[in-house]
Order: sequence, then structure tokens, then C-alpha cells
Amino acid sequence: MRSPAEVWRAVVRRGASGERTFRFDEVREWPREHFEHLVRLGILREGPPARSVECDACGKMHREDVLWEPSVRDSLGKRAYIRCPEEGPVHVPEIRLRQWVINGGVMAEKLATAMALSGAVEEILAGSVWKLGRRRLAGRFRDVFLSMAPGREYSRIADAAARHLTAKDGILLVAQPPRKLEGLDRLTVIDLAQVVEFGADGITVDLGYM
Repeated sequence: MRSPAEVWRAVVRRGASGERTFRFDEVREWPREHFEHLVRLGILREGPPARSVECDACGKMHREDVLWEPSVRDSLGKRAYIRCPEEGPVHVPEIRLRQWVINGGVMAEKLATAMALSGAVEEILAGSVWKLGRRRLAGRFRDVFLSMAPGREYSRIADAAARHLTAKDGILLVAQPPRKLEGLDRLTVIDLAQVVEFGADGITVDLGYM
């Protein structure tokens, strides 16, 4: 994963997966500048240490629970390890336990700013759907929503957005497009990964496409 578009797509799709966490072993493969920029923007924030990691000792990359033992040589006063069926106890460096969580609320705020929307960002389904605001698009005012929910929950998400429409029409930006677009004709569903560019200056939204 090298380009900003690939990194952004990974973040967006993970945001709708139900587990909004990236482990150190994943982000170490990203260009450092892209990762650090997401952290500076607040879209990624550091979370609690991982409770399991993949074994890198036997080559089979199986996942094992992290265990701890006392250690006077480590700054934490304890030392992390996993039990590999083939290699036995395997030490896990502390850095491999770091992980980062996607902050949907911050992403909503950044999108609202990038689109120059009017009105305050409002969370309408806890951790899943935000009303970002409104603006004129294609000749008329539209409400804009963000969904970080899985595509299979589209009906519930669309209903929630429809109840918060103040304009005649709305745009629903989704982190994971549903397989079938069913239900409300007042909402235009757009894949968040297709209309947002992530770069050194932050995120920009292709309003022309929308």
C-alpha cells in the first residue's frame, strides 16, 4: 500500500468493518508520511495495546494471545510474549502492541469542513451515522450524511438519515457501499472512498462528482 488513495481506501473500509483498529504490523507497511498525517488530523488515534499478535517466529503467522511475565529490565516492569506451538515462548517487542483506532467523529468534522457545509455536525446514530451539514449542490440545497456502518445495515442507516432531512434531497456518503440500493429515493448514496482525496493538505472532496 503506497499511494494516498490506497491508504485512504483502507481506512474507509476498515471504518465500516466493525473493528476500527489498525495494528502496528499493518501501519508499518504504509508510507510514514501518510500514517503520520492521519494521526495529526486526528482521524487515527492511538488505542489500547493489542491483546493478540501474529507470530513472526515460525513463519506460519498464526495469531496468539499476548501474555505477560515480570521483568526488571523492561520499562513497564513486565515483558510481553506469546506461546508458539513450534517455537515455544516468543518475545513480543512493546512496539508491536501499539494500535490505532479510526475516529469517526473527527472524520465527520474534517469532511464537513472540506465540503464547506453549513450547520453543526450531528451524530444521529452512535458511532455510525453523522449529519454533516448542508450546501447547494447541482442547483439545490442538500443535506449531507456520513455512514461508517457496514453495507448490510443500509436500510437502518438510510431510514435514520431520511428522518433528519431538512432539505428536499440528501447525500449519504458511505464507508462501505451496500450490495443493493433499495429504499429511499430522496438519498443519493456515494462511496466515500471514491470522492475523497487524502494528501499533504488534508482531505479534499470532489464536489463536481457529487
